[in-house]
Amino acid sequence: MAMEEQEVGLATQQNAFDVLKKILLDAKRKGGISEDPFDGVIPPKYIPRQVTIPTLDEIHALKQAASEGLRVVIDLMSGCGHRNGEAYATNVERLVATDAYRITEQIDGVARQPARLKHRKPGEFREVPMATIVRESLLDYAERNGTDQNGYLLRTQRSPYWAPHNLAISVGRRRSAPASHASSTLMR
Repeated sequence: MAMEEQEVGLATQQNAFDVLKKILLDAKRKGGISEDPFDGVIPPKYIPRQVTIPTLDEIHALKQAASEGLRVVIDLMSGCGHRNGEAYATNVERLVATDAYRITEQIDGVARQPARLKHRKPGEFREVPMATIVRESLLDYAERNGTDQNGYLLRTQRSPYWAPHNLAISVGRRRSAPASHASSTLMR
């Protein structure tokens, strides 16, 4: 119950249970303990929620309604498999070939600064195939809007690495927060 009281997610509970079970069952097998400590224990049941992948028509509809910066993010996520933070860290210097993009970093959602990729050591990267339409989208955006001095595409005055449409999403998440908290968050 302690994990549930601390609001630890079911996936984390399942992982902790599996590790503990492996350790204790290994100790039983080697004779360190005599009884199976998991007799009668009901393991946590993690059922991942269903993922909905948008259809091509839905992606086109989203792009029509989106801002110019968000269209670039949608192209990268749907065309190259970028994650949110990776798409916001789009940099023209990462176009390593006409059909490949090198993902070297992501934008941390809290610090709003470039950060290393999750589950990678500093300096590690991954390369993803890039469709011609995605490359054209990036280059067209760069031509119309330019880049910062480091080659990043998506930026604003308030936060150089975070596009304005994401602020609107952040505000939507904080609607349940007191008004003074929501407005102070936007003033940062």
